[in-house]
Amino acid sequence: MKQNLTPLLSITASTLLLAGCCTGRHATQWEYKIAPPDNFRAEAPEAFLNALGKAGWILVEKDDRGNYLFKRPKR
Repeated sequence: MKQNLTPLLSITASTLLLAGCCTGRHATQWEYKIAPPDNFRAEAPEAFLNALGKAGWILVEKDDRGNYLFKRPKR
């Protein structure tokens, strides 16, 4: 009985694996925010960054002009 189940389990596992690999993947769409350096007040840059973090923004980079670039998944 055990030998009869082995091919059936193998076929089932292969089918599930292939079905999972063939499903379409949805690319995440992003929205972006540019924060100029004057948004970072010298007395509380952490408060500004924490507020953006709570809103779901992720810091991507700081460019040559001092702008901070953020992104988050589009809602």
